[in-house]
Amino acid sequence: MFGQKKKRRIFIVNNVNNDIFTFLSAGEIIFGENSLKKLKQKCNSLGMEKPMVVTTLKKTDILPRVKNILGDCVVYDKATPEPKSSQALECLELAKEKACDGFVGVGGGSSLDLAKVTAVIFAFGGRPR
Repeated sequence: MFGQKKKRRIFIVNNVNNDIFTFLSAGEIIFGENSLKKLKQKCNSLGMEKPMVVTTLKKTDILPRVKNILGDCVVYDKATPEPKSSQALECLELAKEKACDGFVGVGGGSSLDLAKVTAVIFAFGGRPR
């Protein structure tokens, strides 16, 4: 699956803010208190069957909710502030090993950054610097 020239997908949820709004850039970011309600539908619309969830939110109620919504997903929860290249490579290897087909960043900037860079190297190869 990884070796195929297939468009990789990224969808990011930030459940911290109170207002829901969508920001389009490299992928799509949906913000807001109830943004998790859109998660499964969005993943389905992108063809994600087994997403990699990248997060820093180990000690909150959000991660169990995300896992419950997605069902078959893999979690990388080792993201730290200012993620290192080594974390992207570790996340990448886990995604390949578990046959993930997309990335969902959940949380703040570090999770989103790590999900984005991992999705790029997953789709196009190379190494982060």
